[in-house]
Amino acid sequence: MMEKKPDKKIKRSYLICFNNYTTDRDTVLETLNNVGLRTWRTELPGCIMLKTVASTKAVSDVLVKIMHEKPFIVAEISGNRNGRLSQRGWDFLADSKNTEVKY
Repeated sequence: MMEKKPDKKIKRSYLICFNNYTTDRDTVLETLNNVGLRTWRTELPGCIMLKTVASTKAVSDVLVKIMHEKPFIVAEISGNRNGRLSQRGWDFLADSKNTEVKY
C-alpha cells in the first residue's frame, strides 16, 4: 500500500492596499491574525504583504467585515513585479514554500 503524501499547497503572495488615513493598519493586522492569516510583512503605510494558501476572495471576505464600505484591494503578486523594497521584502514575496516565514 502506498503512503499518502501530505497536501503541499503553495503559498501565494498577496498585496493588500487600503487608505491608511481612514483604516488603522493594526486593526487590519489583528483581524488577519485572528483568522489564522499570520504570515505577513509590512513595509509601506496602507499596504500589507501576505503569504497564504487562501484565495483572494477568502482574504477579501475577511476584510469586508472590518472595512465598513472603505475601499481596499487584495491582489496576487506574480513573478512579474518591480519596485523598491528591502531585500527581506523581496525574499518574503518570492518564498512559495509551505512554511511560516518569521521576520
